Amino acid sequence: MTKQNLMNRLVIDREQAIRDLNLMVAYFLTESDIDAIRSQETINERIIKGARTLVERLGSANVDPIYISAQITEENLALLVDDGSYETSPPVRAVYKALSRKYHDRRELSRLFFGLDIPLTQFLREDLGAYQGNLKLAKIMWPDLEVSQYDWAKSIRIPIRIGFEEGKLLGIFYGKGKIMPIGDDRKRESDVNIGCRDFDVDFHEQVLLPLIRKVHNIILTTAHCSQYVRGGENYYLTENLPNFEIYSLALVSWLQHSIGMEVQKEQRTVPSLLETHEQKLGFLVGVLASRGRIYSYPDKTMLRVGNMSGNFLDGLRTLSQKKGLNPFLTSHGHTLEYTKSDIMTMMQAGMLINPHHVRQYNYNNPPARSGRHSRGF
Repeated sequence: MTKQNLMNRLVIDREQAIRDLNLMVAYFLTESDIDAIRSQETINERIIKGARTLVERLGSANVDPIYISAQITEENLALLVDDGSYETSPPVRAVYKALSRKYHDRRELSRLFFGLDIPLTQFLREDLGAYQGNLKLAKIMWPDLEVSQYDWAKSIRIPIRIGFEEGKLLGIFYGKGKIMPIGDDRKRESDVNIGCRDFDVDFHEQVLLPLIRKVHNIILTTAHCSQYVRGGENYYLTENLPNFEIYSLALVSWLQHSIGMEVQKEQRTVPSLLETHEQKLGFLVGVLASRGRIYSYPDKTMLRVGNMSGNFLDGLRTLSQKKGLNPFLTSHGHTLEYTKSDIMTMMQAGMLINPHHVRQYNYNNPPARSGRHSRGF
């Protein structure tokens, strides 16, 4: 071996050692784990052994299953099987060809049966029990559903059945959500964006994020950014208000095409598929939590839902009346107003889930003390 070839070999070995060290640190692997993976005779056996070892080690470290599923990628598998004997390093193309041969028939059947172009690594996740989503069943239930590779990797779930919790989240999306529509340009990510007012921070952390995890199997951490918030007649800049975006083609296509949620807030109407008591009540609770604001004056207290279309507010009023509330549309028709009596009914029925609303109610309705009268609103 010439001096130059020896130097090249040393460089390659050093790069390989660095990659292996990064693998061991990131995925709780040992040197023995990597040796056991690469000692398998065929690339198919190495892929299976590597993926199974990855799942086992991350599971033993109590890593969230959603994160584990997302690590089974062609790139990571290529790093695991790479012993320097392949034409390219890491051998991503070799891994792709091996998975293509192994899962060709299942992929074709999925195209025919579900109408989905499922990533090859998705079949491997399913075989290892690492997939936590339900997108195949969701596609059967909602034929217009579109799915990206990101949705498969993140084990995102789309409700098969809409109950109270799902209706509640829909109400929040309708009241507070902004969706980037699905267009012809697939290079652009589709997403749902939800910001909040400065007094809604607890609502984000205590209600919204756990609800999104429960319904859609999505783990979110709140990002903070500067937002313009209305104060009096003007808008002012407030620092570090919670804000997040959910990047999911499946979620956006479900909201737009299956549920019928309009992109423009001013054009939205109450979804026509809300039929059962729990669906309607959940939706109403979600809208009140995300869109409602309580105002207290010396002679009057009300909860207002505004900045929505007249058709939406009219539909919301009908839902409210069926739940024992008696709101009315203001003269200009852009705000739905609930009375003090309505607010008390909501509180007693557990319909106020925004912590800020609950604090306002409790502040204005302190427990009566001996010899004194409650202040009321």
